[in-house]
Amino acid sequence: MKTLTARKNTVSAEAATVLARLDERMFEVMSDIEQSAMWRVLTDPQTDPAMLRALMREIYLEIWTYQPHITEAMMSIIARIPKTQPKLIRMMLLHTVDEADHGEMALRDHVRLGGDEQAARAALPSPAAFAVAAFWWGMCRMSNPLAYLGAVYTLEAMTPLVCARVIEALRGRGFPDEALEFIAFHAEEDIKHAHLVRHMVKEAIEAFPGCGPTILHGMECWFSVYPGPLWDTALVRAQASLRQSNAA
Repeated sequence: MKTLTARKNTVSAEAATVLARLDERMFEVMSDIEQSAMWRVLTDPQTDPAMLRALMREIYLEIWTYQPHITEAMMSIIARIPKTQPKLIRMMLLHTVDEADHGEMALRDHVRLGGDEQAARAALPSPAAFAVAAFWWGMCRMSNPLAYLGAVYTLEAMTPLVCARVIEALRGRGFPDEALEFIAFHAEEDIKHAHLVRHMVKEAIEAFPGCGPTILHGMECWFSVYPGPLWDTALVRAQASLRQSNAA
């Protein structure tokens, strides 16, 4: 891994190119999401409301099991940023602090949909959730710390797009509003977070010209574990839960 060395020259053209590619790739992944089995179940007007509740309950459980690890790993990643960049470090830390309790938010919605809080807190993560947590620790241990920006930007920019569509589909089927805390919050809050991370990307590239490929590599590594495997896992568990319930 190359040592980061700050330089003073501005590289706005590089930043523009990197941000354009981040957005382009994110919308490619969004297109894939819209073709997935989970998305069809979630947005199909004919889906059994009980299936929607079961699916969202399992999605919230996945989020709960990986989110605390993301926060811890992000803190460690930020600690590796060269200390010549206090402004960038401050922005990164404030953003991460804002995310710290979001796993608990997802757990509350899981419980509102019939999940057991004690069981959720004691549960081992699914392989998919473990891979997501491991990805962030891998970013910390094996990668240039600036790679984290590509992953976190596409996470923050894609989340409000997904959440807005999900809220529309769920509310149209009479889904309980009290179990939409996580999604409703992120449909709004992550728009601001996406703008903040865009600014961090620009700041990073201005401080470290030539780091664009590193940022883009972080994005590609992230999309190898998110969101497909998580959602596939949630769908399989929801289907099994519903079959078990119907058989009882």
